[in-house]
Amino acid sequence: MSSRRVLVLDDDAQVRRALVRMLRSWEVTDVGTAAEAVERLEAGDEFGVLLIDQTLRWPCPRGLDLCATVQQRFPTLADRLVLLTGGLQESEWAEARRLGVTVMMKPPSLKELRELVSSRCNPAEGAAAPS
Repeated sequence: MSSRRVLVLDDDAQVRRALVRMLRSWEVTDVGTAAEAVERLEAGDEFGVLLIDQTLRWPCPRGLDLCATVQQRFPTLADRLVLLTGGLQESEWAEARRLGVTVMMKPPSLKELRELVSSRCNPAEGAAAPS
């Protein structure tokens, strides 16, 4: 089941606000910690895309660790995970490939971000991103 809802997890409030503005055509839920993201998923909130920052402040896990947790606990969301990052170590790239997580470099272009979200949230409706 696809959803027009997007979950944005970034511990930097300014970055979250920017992503929410970029995705104003979708229903966006933004959170600042991995625990908040998991709470939303445990509550049964449906999301077409989960945008997860790789570098979260302590005590949060890395974004890749959260992606692995989501895949284990919520397997129906495995193909909806997108890791946002300013850069990864070679071992992290390998881990992302092993997990099958889409990696998007920060800052994403408006067009790139909207196309990705549109393709994940509304695959049956075509890839035209809302304006």
